[in-house]
Amino acid sequence: MKSLFIIAKKHNNYYIYSTALNIYLFSGKADLLILYAKSDEKPKRYIRYVDAPIEKYEWRDTMINPVGLYLPVIELNKLPKILDPLITEVVLSSDLGMVINTDDESIIENSKTLIEVMELGFSDFARLTLERKDINSISFSIPINNQSIYIAFGEPIRINNNLYGNIYITKGPHKDKGFFSVNEAGEVIWFNGKKDPALAYASVIHVKKLSNSFHQFISSVANLY
Repeated sequence: MKSLFIIAKKHNNYYIYSTALNIYLFSGKADLLILYAKSDEKPKRYIRYVDAPIEKYEWRDTMINPVGLYLPVIELNKLPKILDPLITEVVLSSDLGMVINTDDESIIENSKTLIEVMELGFSDFARLTLERKDINSISFSIPINNQSIYIAFGEPIRINNNLYGNIYITKGPHKDKGFFSVNEAGEVIWFNGKKDPALAYASVIHVKKLSNSFHQFISSVANLY
């Protein structure tokens, strides 16, 4: 799940920042998962990101400071349609002729046969996210009532000649922190940064809003809402 560079595009009086992840979901090929945020901040050439001891970022025009991860930012005058998060009519389609859209929930439910979805208890989800190398130690958190739904994507599974997505999902406590780990007692502990070098950490990406089609899909594959 390798991300591209960050794309910036001015829209009205703010900027849209977006990137895309290659993830196997429904099509049997590498699908694009578009992540985006709205901000008043004008882009520079890089975002410098550090996760220890406290997670933070800053805008930079150079890479002089050797500490941290530098994310290149490209400002475009016009976004390609497939990468524009404000365009919502793009649908996910499958080589088997199945189309995922917001108008036919039964088709979304039928798509369960094309992917592997594992619903776990929260502590097992946390352990799996930390220990399985194929999950990239990243989970997406979606707030619901006083809890959150957590989603992680694993390596794809092969069905005949195609590869399809592998999704892990659970419901757990809502936390605003950006990392979690598991202590010796098996308890999940939360952090704002990677403070203890002896611990393994998983990153939590907080989702503000899902597309309607993906929201319906998540609702259909797990009784978590």
